[in-house]
Amino acid sequence: MGASRSESAVNALLAQFPGPAVLRPPRGAAMRGFATGVLLFGMGVWDGAIVAPGYAWICVCLALFGLLVAVRRELQLAGRAFLGMDRAGFSIVEFAIERRQVWRAANDFAPRDSWPIGLVVHARAGRSKGAIPATYGFRAEDLFRLLTGWRQRALAEAEASANVLDP
Repeated sequence: MGASRSESAVNALLAQFPGPAVLRPPRGAAMRGFATGVLLFGMGVWDGAIVAPGYAWICVCLALFGLLVAVRRELQLAGRAFLGMDRAGFSIVEFAIERRQVWRAANDFAPRDSWPIGLVVHARAGRSKGAIPATYGFRAEDLFRLLTGWRQRALAEAEASANVLDP
């Protein structure tokens, strides 16, 4: 049942081509991440101040890590993190920084299961591999199918329009 639901969601997004389509992290996952970050920050402060003052450097690291997790998830909750796709390429926006990739330069998409989230890796023209985190409500395999399908449609459309222009 879960496979058919994710497959229908992928097909619904592919039907939106040429877009734009925007994927945002699910609110529940962002809330859990925010709560985890706040908890880690609190544990670091509590341990550093009361429980284990001799291990202050570990507690400071734990508090800073928790703060970074909480800030990242807060940005996701505020809608400032997303994956956008259009006919030209895709954009990943995190921390108000946009990374744009055109479809012609991105190829060899492949899902990778890793902990704690899956990734979709891809080759980038003239650079090393890029990675897209599967934090947009899809498993890595489903995000892979979505990106691959969108890329195929975009390249087919570009080739068709080039053939029309060149008699």
